Amino acid sequence: MTEGEAASYRWTLEEARRRNHRGAIRALAKMGPPPYTGDWQRKTITERQFMARFGGEIHGSRVGAMGIVLRSLLVSHEYDLVDRINVFRGLLGSMKVLWPQLLKVNMFDSVPELKVPVFIVAGRFDHEVPSEVAAKYFDALRAPSKELVWFERSAHMPQFEEPELFTRMMVEKVLPLTAPRIRLQGRPARAGDRLH
Repeated sequence: MTEGEAASYRWTLEEARRRNHRGAIRALAKMGPPPYTGDWQRKTITERQFMARFGGEIHGSRVGAMGIVLRSLLVSHEYDLVDRINVFRGLLGSMKVLWPQLLKVNMFDSVPELKVPVFIVAGRFDHEVPSEVAAKYFDALRAPSKELVWFERSAHMPQFEEPELFTRMMVEKVLPLTAPRIRLQGRPARAGDRLH
């Protein structure tokens, strides 16, 4: 987490400088790189807002994932007004409680090996959970089989940014590993089943 947060901050500041975005440069320089002191929640959100605006959350987007969240909340019939309000209360409340614990997670140390097949899905332009850190972890991880699946036109959310490719990857690569338990079109799934 700390390596990823540092990489996210560096990229966001570099991108602000490249774009000559004076407000972002000033705000990011003033708060300095993580780990943040003082009002860490506000500083993290500030960095994330600029990172999203520069396309590091949703590739090519100026609003980032918030656009997906808002669209889902507005068009979904499953949410009433209280649910819509509680989504944001939950996001901020979860961050306040979980973020300090997450910053202590170092998967290089705590999870050097998994005894199951592993797929790491990485958007080439992800700077929220930086893809270069994910690739570094992939290289270090020991597993009976593993695959790093790159999404070349995505950032943090390839399931929304490249949904057809994401679905095809799940059906063609992940589903066959679950074949004894999953049935596809009335028959057990087999390796080689393809999404049509």
